[in-house]
Amino acid sequence: MDEKELEKIADRERERAEEEFARMQKELRAKHEQLGVQQRALTEKAMNENLDEHSAKRSTVWIFAILTVILIGSYFSLIVYKPKANYQKAAEYLQNGRYDDAKVIYTKLGDYEDSVELRKECDYLKGCAMLDEERYNQALSAFANVKGYRDRDAIVSALAGGFIQSLDTGKVHSVFVRSVGTVKAVGENVNNCCNVENWRNIKSIACGSDFTVGLVENGSVIATNTAVDWNDIKQITAGDSFFAGLDGSGKVHFYGAEAEMENIKAISACGNNFAAINNDGGVVVSGSAVDNAVWKDIEEISVTDTDVYGLKKDGTIVSTNGRLSELQNVRCIFAVMNTIIAMDNDNKIFAEGEQNAGAFKDMLMVAGNGEHALVLRDDGYVNFLGKNENGCGNVSDWSDVKLVLK
Repeated sequence: MDEKELEKIADRERERAEEEFARMQKELRAKHEQLGVQQRALTEKAMNENLDEHSAKRSTVWIFAILTVILIGSYFSLIVYKPKANYQKAAEYLQNGRYDDAKVIYTKLGDYEDSVELRKECDYLKGCAMLDEERYNQALSAFANVKGYRDRDAIVSALAGGFIQSLDTGKVHSVFVRSVGTVKAVGENVNNCCNVENWRNIKSIACGSDFTVGLVENGSVIATNTAVDWNDIKQITAGDSFFAGLDGSGKVHFYGAEAEMENIKAISACGNNFAAINNDGGVVVSGSAVDNAVWKDIEEISVTDTDVYGLKKDGTIVSTNGRLSELQNVRCIFAVMNTIIAMDNDNKIFAEGEQNAGAFKDMLMVAGNGEHALVLRDDGYVNFLGKNENGCGNVSDWSDVKLVLK
């Protein structure tokens, strides 16, 4: 083979090699482009996956933050804002005289701010408001919750002795008038003395040994086992076996006793004893006049079975036995169980006789006879003094005793 043929063969092999090289380059470029696309896809996917994870993390963070804000807001609402709003609402109620509504909110607030103290203020202001409206039972109910608060004790004590007698006790029974004018009796029902459940519109009560007398709002009088035709009666009282009524003209009517009295302004009876104050301030005892030099300017009268006590206009006490005659500035007196009880203008209680002053602590009204006594306390409940025979002392659940100013 000559040189030319060898050159031709070399040229063909070179062309083929070049073509093969070009083809391989093309394939490589194609592979590179394919790998690039795959790489970009993979990269993009990876990036997307990373972005999703990051977004999820960011979303979780935001959700947690939002929940935290909600929880903080709820806490603020429950712990700070809501109590504050309720506190302000209670203050508004208190200012507008809605004392019960205000007290309910202050109670729910517990010890928030000064809610405990303001609960007392609700009862105190309600008590004062009820006094202004002469709703004495409601006033006592409110004041009972705040004993010792501000001037509550002085306000309540000032009411002592100022009410018509609405409870009493006899030898075998005890009776009281409810604020609505109905009557309750306990004890032994001797001679129907406890048959008072059907009485209505009663404002005052008196008990004998075995009978009960009631003063009706219209001025008439009702009694157990006895028909009484009295009218315009202002006050009633009872001894063991008789009772009396003072009418608007100053005349005293008696049942079970023979007596005539006129120009009288107050009466009192116990056992077989009876006393009355004349319009001029003198006193008549069991129908006989007493020493006018001593018994003058009498404002109140109270008797036991054996003694008579009078409260003078100057605040001193005159009596048939000289008890408590040294006291000054006395505001009211009661006499039961052979004892004289007095309260002065400083609301201090004194007693001399069979009972001591402690038995009459927090008294508003005292009634009774030689053997038993009932004490209406300033919280509206009643104490019994004496031997609880025949169940006449079963008064521990008594409350809501009718209160009418004299």
